[in-house]
Amino acid sequence: MAKAVLSEAKVCEILRRNPHPNIAEYRGCEVSRDWRITGLCWAKLTDSLMQRVNPHYKGKGIFRYTPGSLKDKDGVLQKIKAGIQHLHQLGLDNPVITDFDSCRPIGCSLEEVGRTYQWFDENINTASPANDLNALEEIREWLGEGELKNFQFTS
Repeated sequence: MAKAVLSEAKVCEILRRNPHPNIAEYRGCEVSRDWRITGLCWAKLTDSLMQRVNPHYKGKGIFRYTPGSLKDKDGVLQKIKAGIQHLHQLGLDNPVITDFDSCRPIGCSLEEVGRTYQWFDENINTASPANDLNALEEIREWLGEGELKNFQFTS
């Protein structure tokens, strides 16, 4: 656990030195008296994309987007993409867009990284910009209207 927290903190420190308006603002670490990281501190947000569009946390396959839950769905997707591209410019891949514990330098192994079921390609085990862009397309499909979805990742 300590190794995972330290890895996430290192990524977050890169983000603190290289902020982006479409990535949550990292404020630093909370540490104990013996200098162990006890928490990662972020600027408070009113809600997340998931909370806004899927407040009941329905599974990917049964969720149906309600038009109007986002004022500008396409604009939101563009902002997510801009944040992802910023990470790539920093040499980082973040296969779980909503947090940074799985964020790794491009080319590193993802073997021991926790990822979200049905939101990633299980055959990919190396950090790559394509991982994030595929996940973004999955979000775009998830937020699409209609009953039939053409998800990339279903198992």
